[in-house]
Amino acid sequence: MKKFVFIIIILSGIQILQAQDADFIDNLILKKNASFQDMVVLFLHLNNIEQQGTFEKKLENLKSFINKIPVRNPDTELTVADFSLISVQYLKIKGGLFYMATKNGRYATRELMLAGILPDNTSEFRKISGEELMTLIRKVGDYAKK
Repeated sequence: MKKFVFIIIILSGIQILQAQDADFIDNLILKKNASFQDMVVLFLHLNNIEQQGTFEKKLENLKSFINKIPVRNPDTELTVADFSLISVQYLKIKGGLFYMATKNGRYATRELMLAGILPDNTSEFRKISGEELMTLIRKVGDYAKK
């Protein structure tokens, strides 16, 4: 029951899930470590963009609204730094001096902490679980609506 309630809460925050994607979400919530591909798919969902096909096709679709995407294999475990880099660009956060100069995950993570999306003192090297990824995507979506 708890899992079902969590899925409903997440779906109401994202507002983009179709029936064929329910299996993806169900599997994602159970993952100890989300993959880079999981994040790509969720950002495509957030923008209502086609997320079917190969990983390369998904990346090409993501490049339509994200300029700098880290080069990763689809099965690479997702870190806070990679999530932050994509999120800051998605939210069009200009950022502080260090982020503007380097455009790296360390300072992108700091920008998300300042925005209240990530908790303070979050390490950019920490891995993200599937359940946590869903929560973070919801927070990014809510922040974008402001």
